[in-house]
Amino acid sequence: MAIYVGEIEKATKGYTQAGLNLLMSACVADIPIQLFPLMSPIRWDDQPRWADPLRTHLGKLGVPRDIGLLHHSPSSMEAMPRPGESKHVAVTVIEADTLPKWIVTALNEGVHSAIVPSEFNREVFQRCGVEVPVHVLPHACGPWWWEDPVPAGRAAGYEDSYVFYYIGSYNQRKNPEGALRAFLRAFPEPSPANIFAIKTGVDAALPIRDAMDGRTVVPVADRIAKVVEEETGSTAERPDIWTFTGEWSEAQIRWLHSIGDCCVSLHRGEGFGLVPMQAKLLGNPVIYTDWSSVPEFCSPEDGDRPVSYKLAQIRSMDVWAYPHFLGRDGEILRWAEPDLDAAATVMADCADAKTGGLVGDRLAAYRDRFSWATLGQRLGEILAEIRQ
Repeated sequence: MAIYVGEIEKATKGYTQAGLNLLMSACVADIPIQLFPLMSPIRWDDQPRWADPLRTHLGKLGVPRDIGLLHHSPSSMEAMPRPGESKHVAVTVIEADTLPKWIVTALNEGVHSAIVPSEFNREVFQRCGVEVPVHVLPHACGPWWWEDPVPAGRAAGYEDSYVFYYIGSYNQRKNPEGALRAFLRAFPEPSPANIFAIKTGVDAALPIRDAMDGRTVVPVADRIAKVVEEETGSTAERPDIWTFTGEWSEAQIRWLHSIGDCCVSLHRGEGFGLVPMQAKLLGNPVIYTDWSSVPEFCSPEDGDRPVSYKLAQIRSMDVWAYPHFLGRDGEILRWAEPDLDAAATVMADCADAKTGGLVGDRLAAYRDRFSWATLGQRLGEILAEIRQ
């Protein structure tokens, strides 16, 4: 089998994590693979230690190339290469309620089947007219995530704080701003008892309607200050908001999970949701928008808290960097608009109750569910079905 991967860059990027964990699942299941990077060569010295087994596994000779996996965003499916394999399989996602017709056409005419990470994806693909078989393979994570030592914990004075946290890009789809606004409504006065920590990039990407001084890309610190002023009417510093920007290592990301008490994902749409899954693998509960893929692995029974929403039309200026959110044939694509007042109530309840997540046998079962071994076995079953 061959796999064509469009993005193997920094290990903390979502597509890179998904791609590397797919490869590690195949490695653990001893599925022979040849890897062909698209866009740019892979620098293995830049990849994480846990991916080291791939150096040997991907170097084997004589690997049959009967199936080609095309691992990339749905926007790229039209232009993906179709080399010499007899069957090509799209490995992709969608984060809206509709798959645009131009992508449906690219899949129906260009691949033999598709692999998506959730039932949400499969339902959208099939409802929108994808005629090839659609298989579900959730993203995986290796045991290093919960077994490796974690760096030092919180600073003095915050040992008893309840820490909500967000990890991800600052954009409309991920919606960290919604989580921040909900926190400020739940806790309008700053206190060390309750903290909101945000780890994101240096810049915030804004829709045109929220442009600041005519700019749709602004420093995250400036945008957070603006949101605080809008929600509280104050320009005073908020010591209960911890802002971390720039590139981080995986060890630093795990540190933030470890000092956090509750992961917040008020996304407008998730193709899967690696950060909420990784939070749960470390025993943390998740506050999440009750739509798209995340409800398939987060639930109140585990200590997680869903937030209600309404579907809203995606406007073109909201998603200038995401072509797969834009229809070419008049389609209306929608995603979720979470109820921020409801989220604020949930945050206050979690802080009062010191809500925790999975422990013991239930945590162990959850880890097994998303392990390389379990999902490598499932990948082998899917490939057997495709070969028939």
